[in-house]
Parts: sequence; C-alpha cells; structure tokens
Amino acid sequence: MKNKLSITLLIALVTLLTTVTGMAQDKTKYLVFYRGFDGTAAVGYIDQTGQFNQTQSLIGSFNSGWTHIVGTQNNYLLFYRASDGLGAIGFIDRDGHYQQTQSLVGRLSTNWTRIVSTGDYLLFYRGTGLVTIGYIDRAGQYQQTQSLSGAITNWSQIVGTDNGLFFYRTDGTGSVGHIDEHGIFVGTELSTGLNTGLTHIVRTGDQLILYRASDGLTTVGRITRDGHFQHTRTLSGINANWAKIVSVGDNILFYRFADGVTAVGYIDRDGFYHQTQSPGFNAGWSQIVSVGDYLFIYNANGFGGVGYIDRNGLFQQTQSLPSLTSGWSHIIPMLG
Repeated sequence: MKNKLSITLLIALVTLLTTVTGMAQDKTKYLVFYRGFDGTAAVGYIDQTGQFNQTQSLIGSFNSGWTHIVGTQNNYLLFYRASDGLGAIGFIDRDGHYQQTQSLVGRLSTNWTRIVSTGDYLLFYRGTGLVTIGYIDRAGQYQQTQSLSGAITNWSQIVGTDNGLFFYRTDGTGSVGHIDEHGIFVGTELSTGLNTGLTHIVRTGDQLILYRASDGLTTVGRITRDGHFQHTRTLSGINANWAKIVSVGDNILFYRFADGVTAVGYIDRDGFYHQTQSPGFNAGWSQIVSVGDYLFIYNANGFGGVGYIDRNGLFQQTQSLPSLTSGWSHIIPMLG
C-alpha cells in the first residue's frame, strides 16, 4: 500500500514539474485566436523583428461558444461559456502549442458577465451582485477562495490595476477594492461623483483614462496605494466617438472604426495628454491588441498587420498580413 502511494505521489510530482518547467522556460508573448461559432483556434507570436509567426492551428479541438477567454499572470488561460457554465483551463507550452490542464464541468456558475484577472486571482461578477473569487494553481487547476452575494449590481466595467480593482457603473458610481493574500475581496472606497455614461476605462502605466464616446469627455486618475481613486485631471481636445483605446508601453492609441481616424499620444506624470501622431489607418479594424511592445491589428475579413510605437511616439508598421483566418471573435495576449 505504501509503495503504491509513493508511486502515485511521484507521478503527480513529475507531472507538476513537467508542466511548470514547460511554462517557465518560455518567455514568448503568445497570442491565442478563437472563433466562437465553430471553435476554431490558433496560436502564434510576434518575434523581435515585428513579424507574426503562427505555431499551431486547432480545428475541432475547442468547444464553440466560449464567451470569455481570460489570461492570467501565471500564464494560464481560462475559457468560459456563460450559457451553461462550462469552463476549461490550459496554457501555451514552449513549442507554442496549447495544452489543456482541466475541464470545468459543474464547477462554475452560469451567466457571469465579467471575469477579470487581478494579480494571482480571478474575479467573477454577475450583474445581479454575485461575486466569486478564485485562482489557477501551479498544476493548472482552478481553486475557489470566496463566493459572496449582495455586491453592488450592474457594474459596467471592472479594471485591474497594480493597486487593486476599479469598478464603474454608468450612473457615475465607482468603487475600489482588492483581493487579499487569502483570496478574499476587500473593498476600500465607494463614490458617486464620477462622470456618467463612460464607455472606456483604460489603464496606462499607473493611471486610468476614463472616456465618454458621445462627446469626448475624458478624465485621468489613479488608484492610490491605500485603495482610493484620485482624480488627476480633466482633458480637453479629445475627439468623440473613439471605438478603441489601446495602451501599449507608455503610449496610447485611439482608433475610430467607421473612418479609420487614429491618434497616438501619451499621458505625462502630471496627467496631461500629449498627442504625437495622427496616422492614417484603414477603417474597419475590429480588434487592436497590445502584445508586449507591439500592436496586432485585425479585420474580421482576414486582413491584419503588426506595428509598434517608436520613441518619438510614431506608429511604425512592421508587417502586413493579408491572408489571416476570417471571423476571429477573440484575440487574447498571454499576460505572463
């Protein structure tokens, strides 16, 4: 009996070490592509010269209908389907191939509207005020640490920062909190004086950009170390109707889907915005994803491109990709 137990423990230890070693040795910033209606997926990365390289194509390997795909700081991916609560966990190995570590059947509730990665943890939120917190351990297994009801309802945006989570509701209500070392949520502030109708809240460095598309109203603030939102400045001259606001390094790219109007700039330490370029992008880019120092740009028809913002704040294209798979619904950068 002792021998059987020892062998079982040894096998488990070898499996764990193999998984962790395979992940730890690869620092490549991978991208995972997923098409919801049929479950087609792919994996690739952008190399040091700004060229995209695909490492795996997955046809018929994934379930269809994943509504949320979230990367974690320890290099795992959580897949979730809101309609039935089905989930899965996996990682990208050092050969650029997806490896599943757990199938979550009956483990996750249905109808989560937000799933946010923050530090070592995942926060699940439903608009009715239900919250669950958990993490993915080194073996790629999901562990729940807290479930609570009675939270504020109808948060429209939840954004992770170095100093905690920022919650926002379109009526101007905001809140700040963090998840402690035991996986328990701790609220630190609730306020009602924010601008209403914000459409984008984007983290750039240690600051947050709060933007309203209807009129371009933009404010800048930060979460302090003691868990409070500190308003820095209201910005003027920001255009209305930006569809995408993407942070890459110290820079920010603004993009308007309908006509391709684009702006590049940055927020200085005092919260002032400085525009550095207004490059001419094509209209219709459906996804613009920050991957390390690069931007991956994609049109659902299958066109794409890669570029970066240089030291002078100018966008430089490094690759045109005219024949990508069409219809990707999710493009997820690995966070770790």
